[in-house]
Amino acid sequence: SLKDAARKSTVDEIITYMANSGVSDLTALTTVGSPQSQAAAWMAEDDDANLPVPTADGEVAYKYTTRYAMVVLYYSTGGDRTWANQLSFMTGADVCDWYSIFNPVTPYRKGVVCDNGTGLIVAVGISK
Repeated sequence: SLKDAARKSTVDEIITYMANSGVSDLTALTTVGSPQSQAAAWMAEDDDANLPVPTADGEVAYKYTTRYAMVVLYYSTGGDRTWANQLSFMTGADVCDWYSIFNPVTPYRKGVVCDNGTGLIVAVGISK
């Protein structure tokens, strides 16, 4: 973990960015224990990717906000407490690598599925 390294964004910067860009409601972001506040804190304090808050629209902003959205999904579905398979979530890897292959023949993936050409998320597959 990069806990000892200089962090590139603070919780307050992430909250401000997500609220101002319309990604999450400010109340949800500032409610202690909410999936949104947990996601902001994780990105600021524990995410090994250690990404700075974007300064412009485009691919960097898309990757940043989708990372946040997938972390919110993780916390809102109890991933930190209930997921039997973590699907590579919450790693420093790109969100498009947050999956596990369950059937190497097909191959069937659970987790985040991205379009290989565009890098855009096309599906998210999680189930019990």
